[in-house]
Amino acid sequence: TVKLDTKPAILGRLADRFAMVYGLDRDTVLARIEEREALGSTGFGRGVAIPHSRIAGLNRPVAAFLRLEEPVDFEAADGIPVDIVFGLLSPENAGTAHLHALA
Repeated sequence: TVKLDTKPAILGRLADRFAMVYGLDRDTVLARIEEREALGSTGFGRGVAIPHSRIAGLNRPVAAFLRLEEPVDFEAADGIPVDIVFGLLSPENAGTAHLHALA
């Protein structure tokens, strides 16, 4: 579990994790996730958020998982703060593959 107390801190930690595990550029990952989040919260509901985006340089979808020590407001549709965050990045041209991975 990780102790994070804001949505920006969560997105930053996800970018860190993607950079470390998959060798991606942290700033690019963060920018892409933030761009998607600006379209609407990826707070799925029931305490789960799925920040996601498409990014150049990937051959397949990749994921990162965070369990939060304390729930954080993520502007989820049901209003419930999240404590489980599942990040997903897909190749830039992965139309249906990205949607299947989200499902």
